[in-house]
Amino acid sequence: MSWQTYIDDHLIATGKISRAGIYGHDGTLWAGSQNFTPKPEEVKIIIESFDNAQKIQESGIHCNGVKYFALSHNEQNLHGKKGTAGIIAEKTAQAVIIGTYEEGTAPGEANTIIWKLGEYLRGGWQWTISRKNNSMDINGSMDINRSMDIMDQWVLMDQWVLMDQWVSMDQWVSMRYTMSEFDFNEHSHRRYNPLTNSWVLCSPHRTKRPWQGQQETADNESLPSYDPSCYLCPGNRRAQGDTNPEYQNTFVFTNDFAAVKSDQPQFLHKTDGVRGECKVMCFSPKHNITIAEMSEDAIIPVIKAWIEVYRNSFSIPYINHVQIFENKGAIMGCSNPHPHCQIWCTESIPEEPTKEIISMTKYYEKNNSCLLCDYVLLETVKLKDKSRIVCENDSFVCVTPFWAIWPYETMIIAKSHVTSLIELDGEKQLSDLADIIRRITCRYDNIFKCSFPYSMGIHQAPVDEKDHSHDSHLHLHFYPPLLRSSSIKKFLVG
Repeated sequence: MSWQTYIDDHLIATGKISRAGIYGHDGTLWAGSQNFTPKPEEVKIIIESFDNAQKIQESGIHCNGVKYFALSHNEQNLHGKKGTAGIIAEKTAQAVIIGTYEEGTAPGEANTIIWKLGEYLRGGWQWTISRKNNSMDINGSMDINRSMDIMDQWVLMDQWVLMDQWVSMDQWVSMRYTMSEFDFNEHSHRRYNPLTNSWVLCSPHRTKRPWQGQQETADNESLPSYDPSCYLCPGNRRAQGDTNPEYQNTFVFTNDFAAVKSDQPQFLHKTDGVRGECKVMCFSPKHNITIAEMSEDAIIPVIKAWIEVYRNSFSIPYINHVQIFENKGAIMGCSNPHPHCQIWCTESIPEEPTKEIISMTKYYEKNNSCLLCDYVLLETVKLKDKSRIVCENDSFVCVTPFWAIWPYETMIIAKSHVTSLIELDGEKQLSDLADIIRRITCRYDNIFKCSFPYSMGIHQAPVDEKDHSHDSHLHLHFYPPLLRSSSIKKFLVG
């Protein structure tokens, strides 16, 4: 079989590979499609990158005049992306196969096609592929198309896709080389968090261990609708002497024990004074309810109050960030059961939002798209498995992120590209946000039939007057501490 036949029949004829070429390790063209005309220097760099990927990491993969972001690379396979199109290069003992694909072709499909040809040219392999109740040895004596078709049926590539970082077919085989079927519920593995550019170690089998550790006392105390000793109830006197008004829905005031203040001294030791304002927002005059027990109509004024504080922060010159968060439950360190949140308006941007801004900026520069927009599309449309979606409506989706650290961690993400609360488009998005907050908090309470504790934080664009259209996307994090029951708490180590 000629090299040109490999190009025409094995690659282009599939309809998935748009352009392709086969080269010797010295860069000599052996065969190619008519429209595949990369510069010799481009081919040379691609071939060299199997051994040293520094150039493509710094400058991308250039081919046919197109620059692709270098997505993954090893000694046998290179993968680059530009939007929804991409490039794949596969190295064999004598040749290098280079192919490109366009919008409409799944990256996993294109990678598999080129990998099949590369594996055929390598001429001989043997491994075991397994799934529950099935196992089969595949080796070089089997017809290449038959053996690969079996693997295609057993491997659902879309379940391995995450933020344009997927496990290629060769990596899949490597993971299962002389191994039993990989099971997310049984086997230790790492998961990548693209928002913070970090990895999470998952050891799911440890949940089966017997528990003789600490157990918290479940708080089932019945609270009155008004508590005369509560510092947050309407009409009561607060710790510093001020008296609360007889408020009817939300009430915002400056925290009597603020974590940051507008005037901060400077220090000799290496520190950085942080100016700011801390506010407390009472969700309701009722002392004995939580967000989960409030109606959608009652939650909307809370969101509007958040928006008002956020909007007003733009007028304070030294305020650059607004962090809205709720710590619910004594186990989370909440000092008062009255339904409320805190709002920290600070001069500096906290660590976690800073990491997210950096990661989202890099993602946009490489993909010309928003990281969280793409993640929403992945979870709601592209993946067949919708098990991570907790609930959704027209404007928002609540998911357990693939990289979750906490057992019941969730994120509420705007489906449209909204960078902050003030960009919510009218009453529809306001009511949808109120709806999904009520629904996820209700579901939390129903897990263990208790008032479920959590820490909730709203992440949105800073208020520093800079352009954050590409580095911010409105989302809410929920971090509940519970592990197996209402009395067993998860601890982070390391």
